[in-house]
Amino acid sequence: MNNNLVDLHSHTTCSDGTFTPNELLTEAERIGLKILSITDHECVDAYFNMDTKLFSGTIIPGIELRTSCLGVSIELLGYGFDIKKMKENIEKFKYLDTAALDKYMAELAYKQYTSRGVMLDEDFIDKFNKTNIPRFSKYLMSELAKHPENQKYTNDIPENKSFFRYCMTNPNSPLFIDLSPAFPSIKDLITCIKDAGGFISIPHIFEYKDNAERILVELLEKHPEIDAIECFYPSFSKDNTEYLLDICKKYNKYSSGGSDFHGMNRPSTFLGRGIENNLYVPIDLVKKWTNTIPHFSN
Repeated sequence: MNNNLVDLHSHTTCSDGTFTPNELLTEAERIGLKILSITDHECVDAYFNMDTKLFSGTIIPGIELRTSCLGVSIELLGYGFDIKKMKENIEKFKYLDTAALDKYMAELAYKQYTSRGVMLDEDFIDKFNKTNIPRFSKYLMSELAKHPENQKYTNDIPENKSFFRYCMTNPNSPLFIDLSPAFPSIKDLITCIKDAGGFISIPHIFEYKDNAERILVELLEKHPEIDAIECFYPSFSKDNTEYLLDICKKYNKYSSGGSDFHGMNRPSTFLGRGIENNLYVPIDLVKKWTNTIPHFSN
């Protein structure tokens, strides 16, 4: 059993996870995690609602923030910041919460898809506002499938691919929805994180599918303030990780990693261990930067 587990990417009920902050700390202690960061989406509330006595390891303040790059909806991770300053900074962006963003996507999808010839029911938006389906992407898939004419748009989607990543936020897909107006710019996010004293990492780059490498180059070439790349992630192959470690050396960046734990919202992904124990984040690599930034305690 690995006694040096690290997880720098996890979520709680403060965003879209199912573990409360204290439940996550309890689980981290149970599995023997040494370094943990809770990186809720656009939110640092977990750090105001946790009992750090539940976890004997190191806690690094973290957050995951949405933006867009080359038309693709992406995220950046921030670490080691002042939580009060970060809370003030992100409130200025007026991010849409999950429900509001889903409604925004429904309206965009109907307008953009029908103009391209995609078949949707006339009451598509009204039905979504009344549905019990928790996320818009799942609702959209079910609505597209009702019309045989849409098969030409959906037949080539691999079973193991995320519909949101592979289609909805992929400019190469006929089902692309441009969400960039809903998010702050990369430059504004970098200013937000750095102003709070934070450290910036690029998460799960290969989740952006065919756009991954061009997004990575764009971020590294045009935004040198970025400090690290998430090289260790449950969906990455060994080749993906080795490629990113080489990129870190080329651009003089630190490496990071995490499970992207969401509790029962992603039941096959486990804190600190990924999917079927496929995640191992070398503690010596991440300590090169986690030892240089502020830790959290209350």
